[in-house]
Amino acid sequence: IMIGEEYPTRLRGRAIAILTSLSTVGVMVMAKVQPFILIPDGEQGGWLHQLGIAMVTFGQDFMGLEQQENGWRALYALGAIPLILILGLRFSLRETRRFEAEQSEDKNAAPGIRWSEHWHNATRPWQPMYRKRTAIVALLWNCTHLVTAPSVVYWVIYAREDLGLSTSQVGDIVFWGYGGGVAGHFVAGWLIDRVGRKFSCSAFYIIAAISIYWLYHHPTLLGQYFWMIATVFSFGAAMTATHVYASELFPTEIQATGYGWTTNFLGRLTEVLTPMAIGALIIPIGGIPNAIAIVAVGPIVGALLVLRYAPETRGLTLEEIQQTLDSASTAEEKTS
Repeated sequence: IMIGEEYPTRLRGRAIAILTSLSTVGVMVMAKVQPFILIPDGEQGGWLHQLGIAMVTFGQDFMGLEQQENGWRALYALGAIPLILILGLRFSLRETRRFEAEQSEDKNAAPGIRWSEHWHNATRPWQPMYRKRTAIVALLWNCTHLVTAPSVVYWVIYAREDLGLSTSQVGDIVFWGYGGGVAGHFVAGWLIDRVGRKFSCSAFYIIAAISIYWLYHHPTLLGQYFWMIATVFSFGAAMTATHVYASELFPTEIQATGYGWTTNFLGRLTEVLTPMAIGALIIPIGGIPNAIAIVAVGPIVGALLVLRYAPETRGLTLEEIQQTLDSASTAEEKTS
């Protein structure tokens, strides 16, 4: 949201792409770190493994729990260290100029707001003027998470149990795959600023669906490298385009609220439910690849939704986007 409000129109897509690529870099780092922490039984771990285990046992002692030195617990403990940065961000980040301007223009702002007003503000994205935008962005995220949620989780099981790959090979494939994801973010950032949101988003959704299918149906090691890179590249690009949509379609005064409803709440329903559904389907339909083939339809549905309902916002300022969408919403209300 802050990047979208601060950067000029011609750079907005690329700036958001750079930001979203950094989460992919984090996955790449952890893919290389995990073999040093998830040590097989009977083998001695190094200093990184010992540091993670020490953090786990300290937390268990502090909370009065029984000590369990599981490697996966150490991985999560080390992954929590960057959260310390939040303290610095809390006191160093400033508000965006658009938000400060909107606040200064709000003459009715009162120091004490009643709970009824909080509820009214929280539900504004569902008012008739914004309802269509809220629904389309939430649907796009759900179509994406149909596959992104289980893709790596179930792929690790598939790679180790069905293909017989080692922990190091799995980590290496994920590392190079997410390297392709970083490239996907940058390519998407360039394309959505040069070609447009609708074409870029829908095209990468379709490519992602094809790639995830073949990732689970190509048994060779070389094929796993290729299709993992293709999958994460295309999903990285598709998610960047969706992030751009989510940060552009609401006015400043409800932008965070709309983003919260669509991206961080309703848009994640399939992220939570799909892994459970796939787990239930694996045995009845004959394995992980068949289950993934079913959910791979999700991004194709997302591409159709983009082409049919999503607006084209390339080259428009946030204010121009709102003016265009508000006019369209008013016209729809009159005709209905």
